[in-house]
Formats: sequence, structure tokens, C-alpha cells
Amino acid sequence: MPPDKDDLFEHFHAIMHLFKDRMRHALDSEGGGLGPTEARALGYFARHPGCTQQDLVQQSGRDKAQITRIVQQLMERGLLAREADPADRRRFNLQLTDKGLQIEQAMQAQRKALLASMLGALDHTEQAQLISLLQRMRRGAEQNKL
Repeated sequence: MPPDKDDLFEHFHAIMHLFKDRMRHALDSEGGGLGPTEARALGYFARHPGCTQQDLVQQSGRDKAQITRIVQQLMERGLLAREADPADRRRFNLQLTDKGLQIEQAMQAQRKALLASMLGALDHTEQAQLISLLQRMRRGAEQNKL
């Protein structure tokens, strides 16, 4: 008998809810008062140093005004700095400050610990299979936009 697809989505929902709940707790203890959206933006700039605000708009799918507010809040908190792009002075590149990097590293450590605990029940082969399957599902979902 094939698995119940609705049950699959319930498992996805439960796992994401657990992950988000634990990450909210980590934000409260390690995140320097950041909200989830600010933390995701900080993580994006950590993974893409020197990118622009427009890059985050395109990647996140959020509107420009919302991203502008988030970037401004991160800069006011001293977590993000901008500098004029040497190739185009109208464009500003963004990167984490030392304080922003410290918070992002603490959050990254929390994410890794949480992921390790969630994957702990799977051996290395099963983890690789899970990643492969999730990648295939993601590609399928991206190709079949409803």
C-alpha cells in the first residue's frame, strides 16, 4: 500500500514546526534580540558577503520596502555595514560587522546542533538518501509551479 501523501505533509509540517520553535528559543538566548526574519537576512548576508539589498529582495521573494526596513534595522543595531560598490557608486554592498558575525556564528552553531539532534536517528547512508530525496522533491516543486 503506498504511503498517505497527506501524512507526508503532516510530517514535514511537524518537523518544520519543531525546528522553528527551537530556533526561536535559540534567537531568544543567542540572537541578540533578532526576530526570525532579521536572523534569516543576517544569515543571507553572512553566506553572500558583499551582496546588495536587491539581491536579498530577489532571493527572498519579499517586497523591497520590507527588505529596506530589515536592512536598516540590522545596520542600526550595528550588525550590518554597507559600502559603495567601487564599480558603481550608486550601488551599496553589504556585509556583517564583527558583532553581526558573532551573532550569526552563535546562531549557526545552534542550527548545527539542532540538525545533528534531528538527524541523529539516521545513519550516514540514510542521511545521504534523505538529502537526495529532498533535493529531488525541491527540484520537482520548483519546476512545477502551480
